[in-house]
This record gives sequence, structure tokens and C-alpha cells, in this order.
Amino acid sequence: MTKDLTKIEKKFARKFDEEDGIKHDPKHINVKFIREIMQSTAYHEAGHFAARAFTRLELHYISSISIIPNGRNMGIVRYYVAPTESNLRRTSLAVRRSKGYMLLLDQLAGYGAQMIHEKSEYEFLLDYICDEPNSTWDDYSYCADYGDLSENSDITRAQKIADLISNSHYSKDRILILAFKWTLEMLRIPSVWNLVETTAKVLLSKGEVTLSNREISKLIYDPNFTTIYDIPKWKKRIAVKKR
Repeated sequence: MTKDLTKIEKKFARKFDEEDGIKHDPKHINVKFIREIMQSTAYHEAGHFAARAFTRLELHYISSISIIPNGRNMGIVRYYVAPTESNLRRTSLAVRRSKGYMLLLDQLAGYGAQMIHEKSEYEFLLDYICDEPNSTWDDYSYCADYGDLSENSDITRAQKIADLISNSHYSKDRILILAFKWTLEMLRIPSVWNLVETTAKVLLSKGEVTLSNREISKLIYDPNFTTIYDIPKWKKRIAVKKR
């Protein structure tokens, strides 16, 4: 019953109906289903955001984070501008490789956050996305983004980024496998996961937040928040190498 839903949950349910293209009778809305979808969306978007906070890539360009369906996305992290991905091809190999891995962490962190939150039985992120153990790259092309292979989907964009930073020594598949592994490793860093959970909680209560939200900005600008530049292993992996 809709009376059991909060104001934000009702808004989500209404927009979800529009997204789904089916108008449901408000008296028969499945409250449990709506809350489960909202929670998955909140953790997904919080994962994207936490990856950007960890890498600091275009963090100051983020304008808002939303879990309200908008006709194109279930949820979204919005940017004032986001030049890194569109300009990736034009950069030097060293910069392209560094920024490319940062972008891959972002693209994959949505599903990674969902996987960790759900305490999935799967060990590998690819298996979780495909919902099938021992998934292969042949499976991957069919199950990516739960059937969403649109040009703007997380997985399609990740594949394009991996292709841009690949070469004869590091194939696209090898880069993606590494990025899947690193994504879960990043999200399991205590301060990063704390940011995921805090952001998801705020999103579930407000529907949409901006970086001016004190609960979020206090965490990402806390001197104790861990970034790639604070961990030698991560800095070596991703930071631009000086020649």
C-alpha cells in the first residue's frame, strides 16, 4: 500500500512506473519490491560516487547524485562537465592509461557496491553481473548490464575505455579483468565503503543530494579519507608515471 511508503519512496515508485512504461494501481504497489530496487539503485550510484572520491577524478565537477528515475537512467551521478572520458583518446599513453583505470573503477563500482552490499555468494564481479558462476567473456557480451548493451551503459563504456588503453602487451580483456579485481579491492577499503554506505543512506532518505550536503562533503574532504595518493600500491598502479 502506498500509505506504507515515504514521500521519496512514492516519488521513486511513480517515476519507476514511467520508466517501466506500465501504470500500476497505487493500491497494489509492492512495497518490498520498490524498497529493494531503491536500495540497489542507491548503492549503485553511491559506488560510482565513492570511486570518484577515491581517485579524485573530476570530483569537483559533480553537481548531484540522484536515485530518482528520469526516463533514461534509474539513477545518475551528474556532472557540470566531464571532459576526461571524451578527451581520453587525445592524451598521451601514460595519461590515457592512468585516467583510463580511474574511469574503469568508476564504471564498475556501481555493480561492485551492489555486490558487496548484497553479500553476494559470487567471488568475482563478472559472475555477479551475469548472475552465473564461472562466467566467460562469451557470456559477458550477452549478460552485461543485465541485458542493457546500450551505448551509455556502464559495461559498454567500460569496454570502450579498456579498448582505448589497451596495446599489444595489455589486451582489453586483461585490462577489464584487472579492473574488476581492483574495483572490489577499492570498495573494501574501510573509508571508501563508509562513504558508500553514508551516501546510499542519504540518497534513500532524500532521493537526490549534492556535494554541498554536509554528511557527504565532511567524509570526502576528511583528511583521514583514503585516496589512491595515500596508498603506495594504488599510487603505483594508477597515478601518472613521471618519465
